[in-house]
Amino acid sequence: MDDDALTRRVLACCYAVHRELGTGYPETTYQHALTRELERASLPFKREEPISVVYHGEEIDLLHADFVVEQMLLEVVAKSSLEKQDVAHAFALLRASGLARGLLVNFGVEELQTKRLAAVPRPKA
Repeated sequence: MDDDALTRRVLACCYAVHRELGTGYPETTYQHALTRELERASLPFKREEPISVVYHGEEIDLLHADFVVEQMLLEVVAKSSLEKQDVAHAFALLRASGLARGLLVNFGVEELQTKRLAAVPRPKA
């Protein structure tokens, strides 16, 4: 499936969860609901996917992505607004994962907030 089609399908799942639950729940509640919605949509995904942070060829940390749907990172927050730190964290996960595309979705607002992410290759020193 191409990136645009996958993004549309994943966003449709996010909007379905947001319509049903509204705002006010913790992130984990939205993650559980999104798990059900992605299954219902027959989208292959992994939850809490481990992502290694490598520094000079050595693993220095292990983070977890909320979801990896096919070849796209999906991070979920539930806040009154997306903050620069949320975006920076999602981009860091995307870079560390080696994936090219991602979505950051905020369920904590009346109108679902989404931010598309694209990996930017790091310049070679």
